[in-house]
Amino acid sequence: MTEIVNLPTLKAEAEKAKESQSELEIWQMEISPDVVLRLVKIAEEAHGVVFAATAPALRDLKKAMKGVKYE
Repeated sequence: MTEIVNLPTLKAEAEKAKESQSELEIWQMEISPDVVLRLVKIAEEAHGVVFAATAPALRDLKKAMKGVKYE
């Protein structure tokens, strides 16, 4: 099952982690490598869409973003 990634929550947690060493340590322990790899994949796909805005590129980006919520 794909883990849901809520980008605003992840961003807020990263901002808190920048404020204190203890928050940083907690954040580093809680984020999974799978989440990081999925976000990297999304960034790669988005980069490809910018340079080749084709239907297949958009489908690849949509597939990479499955389970990512931005609310």
